[in-house]
Amino acid sequence: TKLAGGGKMPAVPPGAAVVTLADGSVVLASEVPAGTPLAGGATMPAPVPMVTLADGRVMPMDKVPPGTELAGGAKMPRGETVMLADGTIVAKKDAPPGAALAGGGSMAVDETATVTLADG
Repeated sequence: TKLAGGGKMPAVPPGAAVVTLADGSVVLASEVPAGTPLAGGATMPAPVPMVTLADGRVMPMDKVPPGTELAGGAKMPRGETVMLADGTIVAKKDAPPGAALAGGGSMAVDETATVTLADG
């Protein structure tokens, strides 16, 4: 189907979402990187990590209550959480500095941290 501006509607698999970019082109939402300008002045949000619950349901990580049993037997930690590159969900405070995160990036390293040596 031809669109205004001369573009064509992409082939859309059932259940897939499309977005209109700032230049008027229509593309599959799954192919648009976070931060891309969209029509209307918005930008493409970062994807929300999804988790699988013990009963097999899949939910956005930020919607899972603390203590909920996850697939694999772990429980959703309390407080702010992060998903590591291997899919493990941990409390942000427990994630090691430099740990690879799901979706790319890594946990920040506190370059201002200090330690006391044995000699004081």
